[in-house]
Formats: sequence, structure tokens, C-alpha cells
Amino acid sequence: MKAKPESSEQSPDNITAQDLVIFDHEGQIQVALVVEVLPKKCRLLSMRAREVDIPTARLAHLPGRLPPALTTSQDRAQHLLALRDRALEEANAVSIEEIWSVVSLEEREYTIAELTDLYFNNVADSEYSARYLTTFIALSLDRVFFKRHRFNFTPRPSEVVEELKRAQEARRERDAILDQAVDECVQAIGKKDFQFSNSTADILKFIEKIAANSAHLEGGDLKEANKLIDSFQERTNRSITGSREDRAYRFLSLIGRFHKYTNLAYIRNSLPDHYRCEAIEEAQSLALQLDEIAQGREDLTALETFTIDDADTKDMDDGLSFEHTAKGFRIGIHITDIASLIPIDSALEHEARYR
Repeated sequence: MKAKPESSEQSPDNITAQDLVIFDHEGQIQVALVVEVLPKKCRLLSMRAREVDIPTARLAHLPGRLPPALTTSQDRAQHLLALRDRALEEANAVSIEEIWSVVSLEEREYTIAELTDLYFNNVADSEYSARYLTTFIALSLDRVFFKRHRFNFTPRPSEVVEELKRAQEARRERDAILDQAVDECVQAIGKKDFQFSNSTADILKFIEKIAANSAHLEGGDLKEANKLIDSFQERTNRSITGSREDRAYRFLSLIGRFHKYTNLAYIRNSLPDHYRCEAIEEAQSLALQLDEIAQGREDLTALETFTIDDADTKDMDDGLSFEHTAKGFRIGIHITDIASLIPIDSALEHEARYR
């Protein structure tokens, strides 16, 4: 392995002005130049050409120095940003599994310098800063092979690695299903009776439960539903705001799953959306008997009736009529009573009771 520069093992307590340092900020790796060392903190020049004070304990030394030709804060900041961005790009090509396979038998903390030298080997001094930063970023992004301890890394046991790999693969598969669901939902806008895949339909059924304010919703499924709605919102440049239930309802309305007559109580109470074969057969048999059932009944369908249902009712099946007869007026009260056709203790009655 390449002999490490002496500065590669420098502790935070030995950081001096003009050193390069790395630290985490809001989940992102930052590279900065030390402008001044203060008690328990350092004043840094950031990649945005701003000076910030960061506790020394949060910093790790990055081997190397800035080129002497960079004299302005703006030029230095641009160099730092370019260094970080290059490392981010090259980190994707680093095989963390390859590094782990070499060091996994010895379960101890490894420094960034040790793992950099192991992976890249014989790195020129001019490239060492970039390789060191690339290794650090690649290790920091890893969630399978190494466990991070601030700026050191410990290889995980093989059985843990296998378990994490399975979990990672399951997440990838789930993400692919979610991406497909977003694509289908975007395609469904403005289309009537769009055919969703089974996997997408399952997710949408859960979102229907959210819209209906159903009880006992699982946290993991809620997170997935929110992710789908957020991704759909970004893809379509639509604003879907409001409470959790409102967002779900508006989303489902946009893709044609909900309309103004959708019965949320039906969803909230998890009523089955299919009927047993015996009930369907009995209903079909009753339909064929309508003429026979109607015999002996007076036909009043020619009467003008006035509904007593409100304007939002889908089925206006109750009403009043007024007739001028030779004896005066006859008032008719018309109430639809479909249930009277269903035989007691029949398959249809059992289905109705079940629901």
C-alpha cells in the first residue's frame, strides 16, 4: 500500500489555518478551507464563498492544500466545490463490497486513509485529496457493508451484510413499483376507466382508505402513499394541499378513481366490492320475474311526480303526485321498496345482512 502523507492522520485538535477539512451538514458532505482557528471551533471558507464557524469536533482533516494560484475567496470556493462534486460523481464507481471483502475478517475501525490506500493504491500526491474525499463519500453513502463512527468505518459481519442486502433489494423493488404507480397515475389524468396494474391498484386502494378516514392505517404504508402523491405532484406540477384525507381525496379525483358520488362510508367500513355467486344468480332470477310480480298492480308510471329527495341524491326514488279527479284531488305518496321483492332467508337477504 501507498505510504500515507503525515497529514492524513491529523486529528481535529491539530487543524491549522489553510488546512482543508470535511464535515457533514444537513446530510451533505461539505469541503471547506480553514481561515482561522478559534477556541473549540474553526472559521471556515465554505464552498459558497462564505465564512462560517464550525465546532472543531465536527471536522476531519482532508489531506492536501489549495493551489497557491488561488488567491480570491471566490476562486478558492469554486475549487472546493469542484473537488467535492468530482468526488461525488466518482464515488458511484467505488466498489464498497470489494473493500469490505478484504477487511471484513478484522472487525475494527479503519481510517479513511487506510481504506483509500487499500482501494486506490499508489495514488499520486496531487490526486490524493480527491481520492481520499471520493473514498469518504462512497463509504458515507454505504448502508450495507460498513458502520460509520464519525470519520472511521467498521466492516459489518457477513450475516448482517446479507440481511441488509436483502432489505436493500426489497427497497429497490418497492421503489420500482412506486415509480410505475406514478407513471400510471400521470397517464390516467383525463382518461375514463383507466386500467391500473395490480400493484398500482393495491396502493390506490390504501390511499382510498386514507381519503375515507379509515382506522388502523399502517405507518409504512402511509409513508409510501405520501411519497406517491408527492411524486405525482412534482411530475404534474399540480398543488395538492390540505389535510392527509383531503390530499388523498383530491389526488384520487385527479386520476379518476373518485367522483362526486363516491361513497366513502363504503370504503371506510371495508365493505366487499364483490357479491357471492348465489346472490348474483338469485338477483338475475328475480329480474326475469318482474312482469309476473307486476301483475295485479296499478300502473301509475304516467303520473307526473315530484321528488322529495334533495338535488344531490343520485337515486331519486321517493316522490309525491297530485291528480285532479271527478271527486276532487288524489294525493299519491310513492316510495320505492325494492327490499320487498327479496325473499326472506334467501341468498340475497343474507348478502344484505352481511353488508
